Order: sequence, then structure tokens, then C-alpha cells
Amino acid sequence: MGINVVKTKALAFLVGAFYAGIGGGLWAYYVRFVAIDQFTLIHSIWFIAMIIVGGMGSITGALIGVFVIRMAQESITSMGPALVERIPFLGGDLVFAAMNIFLGSVIAGFLIFEPRGLMHRWNIAKRSYRMWPYPY
Repeated sequence: MGINVVKTKALAFLVGAFYAGIGGGLWAYYVRFVAIDQFTLIHSIWFIAMIIVGGMGSITGALIGVFVIRMAQESITSMGPALVERIPFLGGDLVFAAMNIFLGSVIAGFLIFEPRGLMHRWNIAKRSYRMWPYPY
């Protein structure tokens, strides 16, 4: 086709690494302290869950996944202490356990029932709405 594949892949990697480096530098400047214990496995799993929920292959899907997962995470975090207050024998680790159970079930559910994510479901709804009066 006339496109140098090696050069194009190297350029894409270079651009991605550049933006990741800029983002990491700005984040380090913002928090003023960077240590290895700030980057845990659970954070990586949360990021993968956001991409799975939103839909791989689209930027809008990734943003939708971030919104959905963060809203669920914040609601679990805010409801946890009130639940522990009402039912004291549950313990203080309820919020952490509930988030891990939620995360695992969301990842498994989306991989089984909707592997293309919410963006795929949105595209199906848009397509069916556009051809609504004439479904043939």
C-alpha cells in the first residue's frame, strides 16, 4: 500500500510514550512525591475495567467506562461507612471487599454478556433509531 509499517508503528509508539511521559511529569509535579507503592496492581485492574466497560477501540467508550466505574466506586465508598454504622458486625474492611467484589463481577459480566462494552450498545441503539420508520 506504500505505507512503511515499521516507521508508522515506531512513530505511534513514540507519540504515545511522549504523552505518557508528559502526563507522568505533570502528575509528579502535582503530588510532589513519587514512590513505587503508589502504583499498585489494583489500580491497573481498575483501569482495565474502565476500558472493558466502556468498550475497547473508541475514545468515547473509554470515557464512558471511566465515568461509570468512578461513579460506582464513589457510591460504594460513600455508602460503606453508613452500612457499617447500621450493621456493626460487618467490620471496617467492608468497603474494600465490596469494591473488589463489584470490580470482579463487573469485569466478568461485561466479558461474558457485553464484550464490546457500552459504546457498542450505544452504536446499536443509534443505528436502530436512524432506520426506525423503515426497518427493511
